[in-house]
Amino acid sequence: MQKVYELTKQLGVKITNERATYLALATCLVIQDPSYMRHMSKRLYTDIAALLGKTPLSVSRGISRAVCECWDYGNHRFLNQVAGCRVLEKPSPAEMISFMADYLVKQEPKHIFRYHHLLNSSWQEAALTDIEEVMANAPNKRRQTYTVCIEQLVPENHPVRLMDGMAIWSRVNAVFSESCSVAPKSDSDYFSPIHFLRLLLLCSYQKIRHIRHLLQELEVNVAYRWFLEMDLMDPPPTKESLAECYAIYFSNNQLLGRLIYGILDSCRKRKLIRVVDIREEAKRLEKMAEEIGKE
Repeated sequence: MQKVYELTKQLGVKITNERATYLALATCLVIQDPSYMRHMSKRLYTDIAALLGKTPLSVSRGISRAVCECWDYGNHRFLNQVAGCRVLEKPSPAEMISFMADYLVKQEPKHIFRYHHLLNSSWQEAALTDIEEVMANAPNKRRQTYTVCIEQLVPENHPVRLMDGMAIWSRVNAVFSESCSVAPKSDSDYFSPIHFLRLLLLCSYQKIRHIRHLLQELEVNVAYRWFLEMDLMDPPPTKESLAECYAIYFSNNQLLGRLIYGILDSCRKRKLIRVVDIREEAKRLEKMAEEIGKE
């Protein structure tokens, strides 16, 4: 915990202020559970308020003021170092917490943050503990907690990495930028046409006959999540979001068949999939996509 306080101080926030406490604790909780970043108002601020006997609104305002203090009076050069890039404007509270959490994890690659009786004792007692010690002492290895990113969990020689590196994806992106008149949405339920094609490619790679089987596989398969640019906490796409994607981009044109054929051909040349007849396999995947669109 001392490291979090020290980083907060180096960024220009006065440790004596309550807002420094809010920012430091928020950073610790995000390191422990990155899903807090997607639910800051509903979960992060509420949990901090419960721990410290405050209101979520006071926590939110305190963190915002801490960020303002850092931006107005802190060392911008050090902030750039923490962020890993040049910060040109005042970061949002979410961005600042993300900067700090990422920086601390990179500084301690062999350690994790562990909280001792967080709800029953002072949160300042949280300790930075060596991961090997946790592994040795954990009574149930299924409940061990690690600080890792999904990138570390996919082997370098895994086929999905080779598929991801194919040059055809840049051409597919170009096709959509020229051919699609519908701009991508920003909401969480949106499923992009690129990811739709990647989903179909996984069906071919795994010889899957129905999309629901792949959606079940996404519950546990980290490599497939990586390929679809999902994080560990994202739920698999719903049938509704897949049907909407098909309706927007593929239902009224011949684009899908051409793209699937080109992608499968690239994979076969690199010996990533075993397909006897590319055209037949492309038709099978196209029919599968049509069935998705009807659901």
